[in-house]
Amino acid sequence: MLRAVGRKSFDELCRRDCRISTALGESLVKVAAQMTRSHAIGVGQTKAIALVDLAAATPARDTPAGLGRRKALALPSGEIIAPHTASAQVIEHAAVEVRHAEAAKRHAPRRGRTTTAEERALAASLEKKLHALGIRAAKVTAVATKPGRGGDVRIEHVPLAKLASLEKALAETR
Repeated sequence: MLRAVGRKSFDELCRRDCRISTALGESLVKVAAQMTRSHAIGVGQTKAIALVDLAAATPARDTPAGLGRRKALALPSGEIIAPHTASAQVIEHAAVEVRHAEAAKRHAPRRGRTTTAEERALAASLEKKLHALGIRAAKVTAVATKPGRGGDVRIEHVPLAKLASLEKALAETR
């Protein structure tokens, strides 16, 4: 098919003809393969991609459409999300959490650098405290560093106007 449109690779097709990254192109192909056009358009591009990623991460035979209709989904951490009303960001975060939990169950050898369970738990605790303080969009991630060094923390989506709340959550987490 690529040769029929005069391209040597999917990457070239995405970059030259669609002006999108290959990663986005691959994600959109997955959406097209797993969702109806009307459902994908209804939830929007970013949320459709997030639902496909979450469906792929869950151990059950979930579908993106089925997850998108669910009113409650329990995550391995015990947190409950509502995929039908959740933002794409919340769904993406849930997919990451499910993938980590499934990998831990399999005890699969890890490639590259990783964070410890304690570092991830500390990040999750800080995120919960920020949510409790009213910063629902806050995302806290433990980030791997060089071997032998402790992990770093990435804090996102905390408005500058809420820095006092961030300071309070940090003080409570230590």
